[in-house]
Amino acid sequence: MAEIVIIGAGRLGTSLGRALAGKGHIIRALTCRRKGSAAESRAIVGQGIALTDNAAAARRGAVIFLCLPDEEIHRVASRLARSRIDWTGKTVFHTSGLLLSRVLEPLKKKGAAVASVHPGQAFSSKKTRPSHFRGITFGLEGDKEALVLARRLVRQLGGRAFVIPEDAKPLYHKTVSVAATE
Repeated sequence: MAEIVIIGAGRLGTSLGRALAGKGHIIRALTCRRKGSAAESRAIVGQGIALTDNAAAARRGAVIFLCLPDEEIHRVASRLARSRIDWTGKTVFHTSGLLLSRVLEPLKKKGAAVASVHPGQAFSSKKTRPSHFRGITFGLEGDKEALVLARRLVRQLGGRAFVIPEDAKPLYHKTVSVAATE
């Protein structure tokens, strides 16, 4: 089972952490901008420590999920890459439906395997039931090594995974966005 860190434990991050913990994975840490929000997420997930320091959290796990707004992903990835963390052997996922895994290039250059893992579903609450992930289609894009792990995690959650070619990611995002409004 994976030792997982959730950076950006909002609605999706907390729901994902809770579902993965329910499948036997170990959630080591969850971060939010505010300590109180991170503590709330930790209580919902039922494990890990609540932090506001992303680098302190990332040191604790082998699998790091960046469940952040699109405009924050590159900035956070760049800051993490400048930290004194050894990224060799770590896998970093972001959950954006629009951005390519290349946005995580600073971490890839430091030795991390990287991919985007986007659940094609909205999450309206941090307390979304783990069963909510069953049947969800996840769009994946990234390194071959990271995709192997992503497929396994999606399968464990009861979701369906498909790999999106880089050049099709904008079309995928538009399709998912239109479907979500209907």
